[in-house]
Amino acid sequence: MTYAISVLTLGGITVILAMGLNVQYGWAGDLNLSYYAYVALGAYVCGVMMLPPPNASEGNFYVLGLHQSFFVGTIVAVAVCAVVGLVVGSIALRRVTGDYFAIVTLSVTLIFYTFSDQYAPLFNGPQGIYGVPHAFGGVLRFSYSGYNLFLLGLVAAVLVVVVFLFEVLYRSAFGRTLRAVRDDPISVSAFGISPYRRKLAAYVLGSAVGGLGGVLLLQYVSAFSPAGWSPLETFLLFSGIIVGGVGSVWGVLFGASVVLIGVPQAVLFIPAPAGAATFLPALQNCIIGLIILVFLYLRPRGLFPERSPVLGFDGALKWQSRPVRFVVGRVRTLLGEGAA
Repeated sequence: MTYAISVLTLGGITVILAMGLNVQYGWAGDLNLSYYAYVALGAYVCGVMMLPPPNASEGNFYVLGLHQSFFVGTIVAVAVCAVVGLVVGSIALRRVTGDYFAIVTLSVTLIFYTFSDQYAPLFNGPQGIYGVPHAFGGVLRFSYSGYNLFLLGLVAAVLVVVVFLFEVLYRSAFGRTLRAVRDDPISVSAFGISPYRRKLAAYVLGSAVGGLGGVLLLQYVSAFSPAGWSPLETFLLFSGIIVGGVGSVWGVLFGASVVLIGVPQAVLFIPAPAGAATFLPALQNCIIGLIILVFLYLRPRGLFPERSPVLGFDGALKWQSRPVRFVVGRVRTLLGEGAA
C-alpha cells in the first residue's frame, strides 16, 4: 500500500510537470530544454523559504532560511520561477527561434546546474538542501503513512486544478491564438497580434507550473541537490507529450501516465544482472527512447492528437476528431453539390 501511494504521488507530480511543458512546446511550439531548471529552482526556493537559518558549524550554507510556512514558500517559489521565466523568455524569444531557441534554453539549464553545484552559499552546493519540513507540519500532525496519504491527496488536488485550468485555457481565445502563432506566426501578425507576447506568456506560465511541480517534488523527497536532476529529465517529460499527443491536454495526461509511470514500473519486473546497479535505470531510458522513435515515425501526433476547430452547420466553433471532421466535411460537400 505504501509503495502504491509513493508511485501514484510521484506519477501525479510528473504529469503536472508534463502539463506545464506542453504549454510551451505543444501550444507555443517552443522546444524548451531548460524546463527542469525551473523545477529545480522552485524546489530550491521553497526549501530555503521553509528551512531555518543555516548552521555554518555543521557545514550548511544557503540563502534566506526564513522558516516560513509551506503556503508562503510555494507562493514565493512559483513567483520566482515566473519572474525568471519572464527574464529568460523576454531575451531568448525576442532574438532566436527554432533550434537556436532550444540551444539557448539548454545553455540556461547547464549554467544553473553548474552554478548551483559549485557555488555553495546559494543552495549548499553539491550537498543540496535537506530536512525540509513537511507541508502544513506546524498545523497538522501526521504519522509517516498518514503524511504520505495526505501528500498524495495534495498532489491529486493540484493535478485536478492544473488539468481544469489548462482545459479552459485550451478552449479560450488565448489558447486558440497561441496555437495559431505556433502554426503560422506571420498570418497571426497580420491581424495585429504579437507572436512574441503570446509565446512569452506561454513560457512564463509553463515556468510557473514547473516551479509548482518542483515544490511538490521537494515535499515528496524532503531534499534536493544537483545530483538529483539533469537536462535528461526534460527529455523524459517530452516522451509523455509525444506519446500522448502534442498540444492535447488529455493526451498528455494519458501519455505521461503510461510512459513515465507505467514503463518504470514494468522495468522493475525485468531481472537485472548481478552487480549491475545501473542496469535497470539505463534500460528504462533505452525503452523510453525507443518508444519516442516509434511514435515519431508511426504516429507523430500521438495517441490522442490535438483537436482541431471546425465550423458546424450553425457557424459555431466546435472541436472534432479527425474521423468526425471527415464525415462532416463529406456531408457538407454533398449538401453543397445538391444545392448547386
